[in-house]
Amino acid sequence: MKNKKVIIVSIFLVVFMTFVGCNKMDKASVATDNDISIDKLKANSEVQPYLEFEIKPNIIFYLLIDEYLENNDVNNPNVSELKRVFIRYDGVENDITPHSVTVFLEKVNSVIECRNNLFLNHPSDLKLPPNTIVSDKMLKMWESQGYYGLGSYSDESPKGLTYSKIK
Repeated sequence: MKNKKVIIVSIFLVVFMTFVGCNKMDKASVATDNDISIDKLKANSEVQPYLEFEIKPNIIFYLLIDEYLENNDVNNPNVSELKRVFIRYDGVENDITPHSVTVFLEKVNSVIECRNNLFLNHPSDLKLPPNTIVSDKMLKMWESQGYYGLGSYSDESPKGLTYSKIK
């Protein structure tokens, strides 16, 4: 039961950081912060749909919950970082954890330019991990940017993948 509370708190913290504009996720601090009540988490309307997801035995799947571009590394001013934040549902290890992927590339000015650059020069770096569900929040963000997943989706992670379609 304690593990489930930590997992739920972790999901809340990821969503909370997104709301307050702090899109950086420190996995260590997320995993150890137990000060938020489960009732408060369940009351968060953005988190509620994902609390219904269960681990599927022997299957690993992901939920993409955030994506953003960072250009502020003073030690590497000519490098951009595309960060993708996921919730990982691991039916092999029976675990739910935050998961992030960072793609480094030559400096670009926007996430749109970043995706275009990756699509043309490094298409495999743009693809979502196998069995990735794109959250409603991400779909809305992509749509507002005029992006519809070109290069992100694949046979392993098709457009429109839902929890019920993962087998």
